[in-house]
Amino acid sequence: MNPRVAKSASAWHQSDLKNYNISVCEQSPAKFFGHTPRNSELPQGLDSNFLTATLPHDPNLSDETTELLQLIQAIEGTGPSSRRTPEADVDLLARELLKAAHFQSDGLLLRAEGSIKLAICKDKHCYARPNVYLTQNIPHTVLLILENKRKDSRIDPEPQVIAQAIAAFQHNNRELDRARHPRHKSMTFPAITMVGTCLTFYKTTITQDLSDAVENGTSPRKITTVYKCVVPHVAGHGSERVGMESPVYRKNVMRFLGAFRPMAKRSWELYTIPPRR
Repeated sequence: MNPRVAKSASAWHQSDLKNYNISVCEQSPAKFFGHTPRNSELPQGLDSNFLTATLPHDPNLSDETTELLQLIQAIEGTGPSSRRTPEADVDLLARELLKAAHFQSDGLLLRAEGSIKLAICKDKHCYARPNVYLTQNIPHTVLLILENKRKDSRIDPEPQVIAQAIAAFQHNNRELDRARHPRHKSMTFPAITMVGTCLTFYKTTITQDLSDAVENGTSPRKITTVYKCVVPHVAGHGSERVGMESPVYRKNVMRFLGAFRPMAKRSWELYTIPPRR
């Protein structure tokens, strides 16, 4: 019995990665980025108070910084309200962090809750729906993918973001066909997962061999290795990991985002489709 079945990206698990010979390798920051992210890579224009403010926050902070800190507080469950934080709050924080790190520049657009067709097991009715993704608008090319989960979610976003990268590869090649440009045999997608306010960065190289295997429900000829780097966690009470409510972790996140953007740009410049004339 073929263990590979047609399913949308949101239904992917670690077993699906194994079925398609996909291996995930964790690297140190120095190995992943080629260096340890530095303070000099903090995004320009970032309010320095955002990096140092503690929660509860200082009422004298700017409105923008206050809103971000309140959002972090709500997601981490440390705010005055005990309500369950909707995933939409995590999506909003993700978009704001990417904007603060200048990912939405050079005519690129951050989109939310997109729908990208995923051709899998000869089925044309499955989709990838990333929470946040970066696109070149005309022609429509997917450049970066971000998948979020609430802090209390038991769902592993890693297989989902990799499936979304496969869907993005298929989508971008369809756009190349429409623009009458040659298809790419491989594309490396920068990707991020975010659970609560804790981030992991990915370099996901999708090949035509892997895409064809997924589309036909077969085993790829070669192993695909996805590289990831986890932002170092800050210890909390007991064994609990602390996210962006910690100024130390918050600064680490912004350093990593600052280092990730030029790396991501180098990747997507290789497969960005020239604008139609």
